[in-house]
Amino acid sequence: MKYVVFTMDCISSKKINRVTEDLEARMEKLNRDPLRNKDLILGYKVLVGDEIQGLLAFNENLIANIRYVREAFYPIQVRIGIGIGAIDDESRLKLGDPWKLNGQAFHFARKSLEDLSNHPLFHKRPQSRITSEDELFDNLMNNQLMLYDTILSRWSDKTYEAIYLMEKFGSFRKLDGYNKISSSAYTKRAAAGHWSVLQLFENEVQELVKAYMHK
Repeated sequence: MKYVVFTMDCISSKKINRVTEDLEARMEKLNRDPLRNKDLILGYKVLVGDEIQGLLAFNENLIANIRYVREAFYPIQVRIGIGIGAIDDESRLKLGDPWKLNGQAFHFARKSLEDLSNHPLFHKRPQSRITSEDELFDNLMNNQLMLYDTILSRWSDKTYEAIYLMEKFGSFRKLDGYNKISSSAYTKRAAAGHWSVLQLFENEVQELVKAYMHK
């Protein structure tokens, strides 16, 4: 059985006061959010300083989870190393701590993060990278993630809020008057973040992920 591991670190954690406490609070909020935690098997947990790790189910919602993490961290920028593969000794899942597990998916996630850290272009950018057993799948996904993460890096807190509320209530139209803001204003905030493009990408990449899942 394949799992997904997200291993992450902050690009500029030295600028954060009480970094561990800050990140723990953000991750706890994400772990408890029913709109964002549906794929989590073991919630995101801070190890020491600014390293965070979580274990997710491997399904077609893979890419959207990158957005969920960036939303939770905003405005902190993070690198996200993603590994897809097996884990050792599934009985250890009951420990409830992704840092106490091991296996292929964890090794792949660490490799992804190290590849970003050592890359001359991405080591200081909020980039995501995937490593799995399928090199072709990885190349296809990572080439597209360069653009996906670049767009997300330009989102504002208002863009993240607009998309979160739209997904919570089902449409921008239903947001008319929410927090005394018109639905057209929420729509403009989403448009400023090129949401229609990202939404199309998230939907279309699901087919690519499904194809890999059934290999």
